[in-house]
Amino acid sequence: MKTYTFLLILLSLIFLGTLTTLAIEPIPIHHNYQYLAILSGDEALPPQNTGAFGNAFFRLDQEMNQITYRVEVYNIYDVLMATLRLGSPGKEGSLIVWLFPEVPPPTPIKYKGLFEGVLAEGVITEDRLTGKFNGFPLSALVQEIENGRVFVQVDTLLHQIGELRGQLIPAP
Repeated sequence: MKTYTFLLILLSLIFLGTLTTLAIEPIPIHHNYQYLAILSGDEALPPQNTGAFGNAFFRLDQEMNQITYRVEVYNIYDVLMATLRLGSPGKEGSLIVWLFPEVPPPTPIKYKGLFEGVLAEGVITEDRLTGKFNGFPLSALVQEIENGRVFVQVDTLLHQIGELRGQLIPAP
């Protein structure tokens, strides 16, 4: 019985110590400032049976005033656009940043036919935020990324509401 009492007291102290630490320290933004999205048709809404796939890489600078990005896609045809969108997994999302092309509206198909490689790369700053984030600081976007509510979507001529999609997650 004394062993159980001792363990209960020890666990209680650990739990209280954890609560105290959480109450004092703010929840930090991911320590390495890097995020990635694995792009697939399975994540698109509705899911797409496609042989296309890709990755998107995002890196926040230490001053939190810009995000560099690179979107790579493979085995994909007739790409119209790539965008960053606000939305939880399995839910529709609203446009927040144009990735390809960098400014709206989408131009006539730049990569007609098969495309493989780097589709888009650039820098996101506050002035590139649009939709619900227009006029907000970049830190608002970063907080939504941390909350798991931002995804990359790639639209094609055949799948104009998304052939590829991937939620941004902290990179390992």
